Amino acid sequence: VNGSNSEMVKSEMAADEKYLFDLNGYIIVKNVLTPAEVESANKAIDEHADEMIERSPPELRNAKKGTKMYGAGPGRKDLGGLLEWPFHQSKVFKSILAHPKLLPYYHTLLGK
Repeated sequence: VNGSNSEMVKSEMAADEKYLFDLNGYIIVKNVLTPAEVESANKAIDEHADEMIERSPPELRNAKKGTKMYGAGPGRKDLGGLLEWPFHQSKVFKSILAHPKLLPYYHTLLGK
């Protein structure tokens, strides 16, 4: 942890976070975006929903065929180009790339 006494800034993932990431392949970091930022991101995605590409090959499903988790619904929807949208739509997505709350995770997983 780095920073002044008034504001401590985490510089790396905690050992338990790293363990959970190694175990699950992902980690949930709560309270990164404000409710307004989440609303902005959702609005931008909704405005580009017609650009989504459905991917339904079986190898893209995250469960074994024949199990209850495999499902029979529509395929995964992919939406690219978020960072190339107009600024008012892409700003929140760009902010995630260097968000102070996420930097410790990037540094631990990707290096400085």
